[in-house]
Amino acid sequence: MDGYVRRERPPLELLDDEPVGECSDAEVDEEELNSFLMGDLLATPEPRRRRKLSFADKLMRRLMKKNKTAKRQTLKTIGTQRKKKKRRTAAHPSKLTPQLEKFMQEAMNHYLNGSFEEAIKILKEVVRRAPGLHDPFHLLGVIYQEEYGDIVTATGYYLLAAHLVQTDLELWRRIGEMSQEIGNVDQAIYCFKKCLKTNEGDINEEVTFALAMCHLEKNDHHNAIKRLYTLFELHPDDALLLNELSKSLMAIGDKETLLAVLCTYYGESKDIETAKLVCQLHNSLKLYTECIEFAESVAETLRVKLVKLPLDILASYVIAALYVDMDVSKELEAIWQTEQVDPAMLYAIATALTNRCQETAIRWFRRGYNENDKTTIDLLLAEQAIHMARCIVIVEKDHEMARRILQHILEREPANSEVIILLADILVQAGKHSEADELLVRLTTTDLNRLKMIQKPIDAEERKRELTDLEATVQDLLDMCFSDENFRIPPCLLAKTCGKQETPEFKAIAQKVNTWINRFLRVVNDCELDTERTYKKLSSTKINRPHTEDSSVTDNIDINKETSKNYSFLRTKKDLGLQSVEDIIGNRMSASALSLPSGWGNYEHLLVNAASLMAIVRRCREGVQLLEIITNNKKRYKSAVDIAKRKQLLATVEELSYRMYNSTTKNNAAELSCFGGMFKIALGHARGELAKQGSLNTYGTLLSTGALAKSACISLSSSAEKDTLLENRSWVTRQLLHNPQNFDLLMLAGHFCTMSGNWPFAIEEYKRALIQRPNDQVTALCLATSYFNSLSSRAVEDSKKYILLGMTFLQYSFQLRRNHTENHPCEAVFIAECEYNMARATHFLNLLHLAVPLYERCIKTIRDAEDKFEGIQNDDAIECPCIICSMSRRNARTYPHSVTGLAGGKYVWEYERKQILRAAAYNLYLIYTMNKNTVQAANVAAHHIQWN
Repeated sequence: MDGYVRRERPPLELLDDEPVGECSDAEVDEEELNSFLMGDLLATPEPRRRRKLSFADKLMRRLMKKNKTAKRQTLKTIGTQRKKKKRRTAAHPSKLTPQLEKFMQEAMNHYLNGSFEEAIKILKEVVRRAPGLHDPFHLLGVIYQEEYGDIVTATGYYLLAAHLVQTDLELWRRIGEMSQEIGNVDQAIYCFKKCLKTNEGDINEEVTFALAMCHLEKNDHHNAIKRLYTLFELHPDDALLLNELSKSLMAIGDKETLLAVLCTYYGESKDIETAKLVCQLHNSLKLYTECIEFAESVAETLRVKLVKLPLDILASYVIAALYVDMDVSKELEAIWQTEQVDPAMLYAIATALTNRCQETAIRWFRRGYNENDKTTIDLLLAEQAIHMARCIVIVEKDHEMARRILQHILEREPANSEVIILLADILVQAGKHSEADELLVRLTTTDLNRLKMIQKPIDAEERKRELTDLEATVQDLLDMCFSDENFRIPPCLLAKTCGKQETPEFKAIAQKVNTWINRFLRVVNDCELDTERTYKKLSSTKINRPHTEDSSVTDNIDINKETSKNYSFLRTKKDLGLQSVEDIIGNRMSASALSLPSGWGNYEHLLVNAASLMAIVRRCREGVQLLEIITNNKKRYKSAVDIAKRKQLLATVEELSYRMYNSTTKNNAAELSCFGGMFKIALGHARGELAKQGSLNTYGTLLSTGALAKSACISLSSSAEKDTLLENRSWVTRQLLHNPQNFDLLMLAGHFCTMSGNWPFAIEEYKRALIQRPNDQVTALCLATSYFNSLSSRAVEDSKKYILLGMTFLQYSFQLRRNHTENHPCEAVFIAECEYNMARATHFLNLLHLAVPLYERCIKTIRDAEDKFEGIQNDDAIECPCIICSMSRRNARTYPHSVTGLAGGKYVWEYERKQILRAAAYNLYLIYTMNKNTVQAANVAAHHIQWN
């Protein structure tokens, strides 16, 4: 087997020992000849099945594979020997002998006389005798094409003829066209490639275009682009070429090349439709400056002003200008005044406006969006929907509208992870936690990995330019926002209901603030990603260690030190060319100005100002997210440089984001999360105070204010803060196991039981709390209330006992209240409060004959106090604890941060007196109305109730 070499026999080889003579019909099998000449070309459409290998064949193949090296050596030895003369085959042209010429003449005569069968027989005999002669194949192709209409067979004969005469370019082109007709695209491509150039060496444009069309039929856009681009370079003003080339470039997503092609075509034709596409592509590629320059050049070409440009070009110009912070108010007004504007154009403008003014962006979006029109919904892109949903939630607090917008996008793109995450976040804010969980289940590992991808950093020069401008303009914005107390918003104590927040003046200021915040968030978020970028680089860097065994221990120690130095955090960050906010701000300072604050101090000051600006325009959620990112990144910051200043920055960030902190004036300033109503974040940090300081004052204050306190009035299962409350209820229960005598924990546990409607458990908790502090009036009142409410529980067997205990503790709370307020300047208000509580208890027990006189006595007590009231002389100022006033106290210009009229009983007289009077009068009005005593009800309503 080692010396055996298999020799393949050529398919069209004529043996020398075969007699050459005339061939009769009986001697020639037409099907066999066709198969012999053309192989699979004329074979039946059914594929020939491969013979099943026997065991011997398999063994033989295995042995031959093992001896592959020996075979190669044998082949090399044989190749060096004298080669035998190759026999003539169809691959070589044959000479036309006189006998063959006679056969060809007879075949031609039969063809001209219409005897096609006889002509075919003679031609096949000629082929058998001289397979390298192209004339018989060509004539056979003509007969089958023109007389029999068999294009497939004719194409096969033409193909054989073309291979024998390679220079017949026209024949190759003809075969390619015929192959296109029969759908054999691969054969057409093969033929067209043979005749891409003419005999003179020039490009055959028709063939090149036909070849490109064949590539398009096979969806081979890359090769199609290669051919079409060659033609486009010759004819840059050809619209047909531009159309086909644009389709292929869009199919593969090569927008850069498409932009260059369109610009070239516009330069030749000055076509306006092409100019529109160029502008759209510029914006799609975020080449905003180039888009502006191109639109201006179009205006110069048309000799018109920018506002007179075609609407599509004008809209693209406006979008690009908005992204580069240009003033395009005139252009925007021109588009707004246009009657019929494409919704897609309005969406694009609205998305660009989100970086400048979110209120204006929503106005543009609502003009194009119609929930009842499916066309406008289909034109909204996912990215645009995400931007607008965020704006609607931030500005209008309309979670339902944002949910519907994203739901439409999710129906169209069910696998869009960004839409899923944002929609889940909105559902959580709306209290629909189960729906949010169902959405998040759709996320895959690929989606989560994609979300972890780190974007490319902003250019260093752009970072410096942006941060410098942000620092330079922030003080002016602070002056505009906080100098006037009328611009303050709740929960700031300085907030007033004068409606000045709705004036055009404040809206203009808010627009500037939002623009500043957008720029600030963009730059700072990108800078904070530097920590992730550095750690990613460190984790991917492979440290090369020496592999030689003869190195000494000392050398290894030195190498490890060098490795630690070279691949340290700061060095890697520097190698990547990354400069964070503290680096940029610190580098701007003079090296000699050692007394000035460092970059960390300036960064801290900038964060305080930014947090207050976010609070005034109600963007606290974004601020808290940024502060959490900063906290996590700075805790991972591996450097011993400026460690004290970095810790100070971390403390300030935590103060801004989470807890209440003591300022230099020893007054508490509320956190950004509380100002924005994000109680879950605030409560999480407040719980930490128990471990650090052993105090739950902050925790209890948070639970008794805002949305959490409002949740006590409704069922816990339907509360929007359900998850937060359940989480904290579990935490309080666990803490009670460690501190069963803690008064604050006992009161919190009782409150949670009250919210859940577990009155027997609430009674037990309030009892334990009252044992700890017997003189606490609030605890006694809560215990009395729990006894009354437990009457509706089936677990109560003796209702009279519970009524008696409730009345007992209620009277006890009144006694404690009077003892505590007997020297208060508004003592009458507290007496009226006790009378109201007693009236409310009898009203709850349906003892209306007792409730009515008690309500009337409460009203009379307050009215008598009003007649005798001589005023309270106390102008002490109370420091507002909100984050805005905290910044005002820190700022060198000292904006208003305190309020008068709330100290020394003034708050009780101005607010609590009115509240007690209103509640007593309204309950009395309801009793009279229920008993159809309309005269008394009207009298109470007229004298004591102020209707809105």
